[in-house]
Amino acid sequence: MRSIVLKNSLYSVIQIIATSACFLFVYVIIIKTLGKAQLGVWSLITAFPTAVGVMGSGVSGCILRNVPIYASQRDSKAFTEIIFNGVLMNFIIGLIAVFFGLTYSEPILKFLFNDSEISKDYFMLFGIALVTFQINFVNTCTSFALDGLQLIHLRNKITIAATLILCVASYFLIKTYSLKGIFLAQLAQSAFFLFASFYFIIINPLFIKEGVSIKGKYGRMFFTYGQKFQIISISIILFEPITKYFLNRYFNISTVALFDIVNRVVVQARTLIVSSIQVIVPRVSKQSSDRNLNILETYRMTKRGARLFCMFTFGLLFLVGQTAVAYLDPKNSILYLVISLFLMAAYYFNIIAATGYSIFMGLGMLRALIISHLISTVLNILLFICLGKLLPNLLFSLPVAISIFFSSIYIDREFRKKFSLTCSTIGGNDYLMLFYTMGTVAVVSIAVVCKFSLFVIFLSILFYFTGMTYLLSKNDFIRIIYGKFFING
Repeated sequence: MRSIVLKNSLYSVIQIIATSACFLFVYVIIIKTLGKAQLGVWSLITAFPTAVGVMGSGVSGCILRNVPIYASQRDSKAFTEIIFNGVLMNFIIGLIAVFFGLTYSEPILKFLFNDSEISKDYFMLFGIALVTFQINFVNTCTSFALDGLQLIHLRNKITIAATLILCVASYFLIKTYSLKGIFLAQLAQSAFFLFASFYFIIINPLFIKEGVSIKGKYGRMFFTYGQKFQIISISIILFEPITKYFLNRYFNISTVALFDIVNRVVVQARTLIVSSIQVIVPRVSKQSSDRNLNILETYRMTKRGARLFCMFTFGLLFLVGQTAVAYLDPKNSILYLVISLFLMAAYYFNIIAATGYSIFMGLGMLRALIISHLISTVLNILLFICLGKLLPNLLFSLPVAISIFFSSIYIDREFRKKFSLTCSTIGGNDYLMLFYTMGTVAVVSIAVVCKFSLFVIFLSILFYFTGMTYLLSKNDFIRIIYGKFFING
């Protein structure tokens, strides 16, 4: 079982690296071909459909929670029924959302752009984004079904292939269709994932024709247990569009583009780590059903691994990012520096809390998760309303960072309180690695502010990578993971 979890974690890491590289590639193409303003337009138009797509987690969360149990019991009928009814439910809900999106596209776009005059081209782009949303809404079910089968490595391979399609399609279509090209490329990416994930579910021995039928009990499940996921989804829905709305309102659309670049990169790195943590969700669900779940061991090992992975990844990402900015956009280097520091600090605590979050999810205990998301969304809105006009350009990402920080602290505290966990998740040379990372980040930050040469920052990357590689090689936790995955298989 552990080898499967480690395999899923490894492919999750590879998938996020590929996705991050693809988005970086797409960003570079858009900026060089169309400019930063068009990047901001793309970001704002896709914000609403992308956020609303999270609503699919209400149904898909039920699938993730129950598929491992049905698979363990070899209950083919229940396995097929919940997937079929989940896909049907999300398809119908998605169509309703698309209908309202098209009907009220004008007020939605005016709200997002904070402008009374909207280009006609934006309505066409918004329509393509809604079609992509409809496909992705169904994709949440097929994706979580694969996760529930602990075929996360397979889902990641499909995602990597879909990402390559996005890169290739973007390269050719943006040159031909301008901004419309990236929307078409995203549509092609989503369509590929839909067909590929459906194929692997249908050929699974547990999927049977007799289970392809509408059952009212699953509808009740989606609207009872699933409604808790929907509350979480609504909070997530509001977070990104509202953030971009306030940034555009109090600053400008170029600020939205700058924030989106840094935030997308940091979130991709965060997703890389959290995805490797969330592979425990179906395992926790199954072990809880089988009554052999060791919460203390799962929490301690997973959280420590997340902390180590986060330190190394965020540290290296920060150094590489500052080097890239110093070379590509030196005029805004300090702005990028401050945004990166705020977001990385906030998401560090968010990643630390991800272990408790994932175990709560696997156990179906969603109350703390709902409160956490409400804290982040409401606090983000209140801080922008109270401080928006007072914030200088350098601090425009402060409300986002503060809201993420407090919601993350709440989750971790509630989890430890719920299960009376007081054990430390730090061991070996973990503290040394933490101080080493913080020290290197501080040195590079000073170098950026004092406008040291690019060569100094580049040397810092080599110094950090070499030192952290050595410390990781001496870490007892890393040695255990290496032995389990590469030696014991």
